[in-house]
Amino acid sequence: MEQPTHFLNVDLELESPTEMSPLIDALARRAFVLQHDSSGTTHRATIELNREPRDPDAALEAFGKLVRALPLSAREAWNQAAVRDFNIGVQAGTTPPHFELTLAPGALAVASELRARIVLTVYGSSEQVFEERGENP
Repeated sequence: MEQPTHFLNVDLELESPTEMSPLIDALARRAFVLQHDSSGTTHRATIELNREPRDPDAALEAFGKLVRALPLSAREAWNQAAVRDFNIGVQAGTTPPHFELTLAPGALAVASELRARIVLTVYGSSEQVFEERGENP
């Protein structure tokens, strides 16, 4: 059975040498915190939007609005983060033979303004990956 390659979502991945609770609490009002933990002096969090974006551009624009609206203490925690990644997830499939994912200049400007990186993660198309996600290849 054919499985199309497709955009999944964008995760905001944060890593900081300082505690990020003010930032996480502020973002959690309009986003879903997938993970928030610490190991030694490293604090990490992974956050998704509450609504599934139609494409990466929409996700980056929405995250930009959230970060721009942060209260001062949360914005300070954002500025102290050593890693601010917008991780774009793509599920590889069996079709089409190639897949292009483009980002509009506005989305790139958001990442630049927020001093964040854009990361692309492609999940393999093997049967095991589809089985883990509850799909039939």
